[in-house]
Amino acid sequence: MKKSFILLCLLVTWFSAVAQTFSVDGLTFKVLSSEEKTVEVSTAAADVAPYSGDVVIPAVVTSEGSDYVVTGVGDKAFEKSDITSLTMEDGPTRIGYFAFSECQSLKTAKLAETIERIDSAAFLSDWYLESCNMPKALKVLDRYAFYDSFALSEVIMSDNVEELGEYCFFRSKFSKLRLSEKLTKIPCYAFCLCQNTAFKDLWIPDGVTEIGEWGFGSAIYIKNLHLPASLKYIGKSAFQSIFAAKVELPEGLEEIDDFGFTNCPYIEELIFPEGMKRIGQWAFQGCMSLHTISLPNSLETLDKAAFTSCTKLKEITIPDGITTIPEQCFYNSRAAKKITIGKNVKTIGSEAFGYYDNGYNNPSVEEVYCLTDTRPSNTASDAFGPLTYENATLFIKAGNLRSFKSSEPWSQFKEIVEVDPSGIQHVQGSSSDSPVYTIGGIQTQNPLLPGIVIKKGKKYLNR
Repeated sequence: MKKSFILLCLLVTWFSAVAQTFSVDGLTFKVLSSEEKTVEVSTAAADVAPYSGDVVIPAVVTSEGSDYVVTGVGDKAFEKSDITSLTMEDGPTRIGYFAFSECQSLKTAKLAETIERIDSAAFLSDWYLESCNMPKALKVLDRYAFYDSFALSEVIMSDNVEELGEYCFFRSKFSKLRLSEKLTKIPCYAFCLCQNTAFKDLWIPDGVTEIGEWGFGSAIYIKNLHLPASLKYIGKSAFQSIFAAKVELPEGLEEIDDFGFTNCPYIEELIFPEGMKRIGQWAFQGCMSLHTISLPNSLETLDKAAFTSCTKLKEITIPDGITTIPEQCFYNSRAAKKITIGKNVKTIGSEAFGYYDNGYNNPSVEEVYCLTDTRPSNTASDAFGPLTYENATLFIKAGNLRSFKSSEPWSQFKEIVEVDPSGIQHVQGSSSDSPVYTIGGIQTQNPLLPGIVIKKGKKYLNR
């Protein structure tokens, strides 16, 4: 009797399971609720031909005299199928994870405008998908949704989209992008490696406060980058290796993380807003066209190699909020003629203003201003390049001459000038190859001639 009861239960369960699916017009539907008469498209049943060709998903389907509302496309429903086009009537609200992934023959998809959610990897690796609308009701585009959609021509989001998942358009090559005004975050790798030559203008909508790691990294053909006033954080490698020539950093920005704009070869000028607090490691490494930067006094942290190999940077000014200039911060800034060190700097790391000595075309800084109240006590011996010590004039605050002359590496400067409020500078030492003139304009062969002299167009008082 007990065995018969168990067998009966199994049979009931089996028949119940069978009753949960039915097929109509070549599509298999899974019943979600018998009471509410709702179904979703599921994987093809064993007695139905594999999905292929043009697929039309209705809003309502009839089975055994009953109408069922189609609420969506189930998980993996068409995965790796040979469908060539997709058309959905309005009504369904969800496309499940991997629903259309790896459909290598799929070229066009017309989604129901009622779709609210596209789940993870729904269209992953649909290499030949050329067009797919973003439904008006869409709220969530989950992780990997259109990952590796190489042929996708454009992404036009309505303003109902509230959330994007990581990698959602990774390595897609659309030429036109419109982001939803409701977005507050661009997640990690969302548009990484989107490399289309026509992808020129990128507008990040106002309301976005964070751009995640590699958000637009290596989307190299971005030419014009427009960042919103709401933006506070730019993540690691968020814009690494893009081709934008002009980047306007918004007033509310507080942090650019490591590698944020590394290897952006065409950026020429950067003005950092007041309120900015941190610039991460290698944030602007290799920005070879960057010739002008303006760092705010609010800046608290400059990390290692932040501006290394910015070979056209003309002038470097460290703001007063900085206490440490880390190693290689401005390494290989070959074009810099003037360096100004903020008044609160205490530490200057190894090769902070150094360069790679390749035996030729080495830089020659002309002026170094270190007008701190006291000498930076923790300065690496190779903080500056050898030719800087040899050729540059070091300007220091009046009264600090003995401290600088008695301490490495500052004592290596051949010429040290004290600056006081009178406007006349006091010089210690001179290079013989720079002509010196008397106050009357007559060149003298004695660079240490007592009194006021003129050198390099400036007045000095030899004592």
